[in-house]
Amino acid sequence: MEALKAMPPAEGNAVVSSAEVVSKVLPKNSSNIFLKNIGVQPIRPTKAPTAKERALEAQLSAERQGSALLQEEVIVLKQKSQSTDEALEKTRRELEEYKRQVEENKKATEETNALMRRFFMINSGANSGPSV
Repeated sequence: MEALKAMPPAEGNAVVSSAEVVSKVLPKNSSNIFLKNIGVQPIRPTKAPTAKERALEAQLSAERQGSALLQEEVIVLKQKSQSTDEALEKTRRELEEYKRQVEENKKATEETNALMRRFFMINSGANSGPSV
């Protein structure tokens, strides 16, 4: 155990804890009560992945990349949708303002026409009056 603890860690790895050393030294029995009591699972040697596992890992990686690209597209589309909604709201406000101005112009035109009719009536009445 002391030899394992004294070994320098592999490059990029952290220092091996005492619990890890103990789990390596004790028999690799899943019923090991000591390791269960201290909350350490025995470290099992890893095997090299099979060709099928590598193919599945590559497929999973490709699917993750595809998912990430789709998420980016969704974000871009949401931004475009928000911009479109803002432009639509601006256009709606401008249209309402235009309608208000048209209504004001219509009223002003009607008032002007009424004044012109009165003016022409007064003017034609003055012209058609008694001639001397």
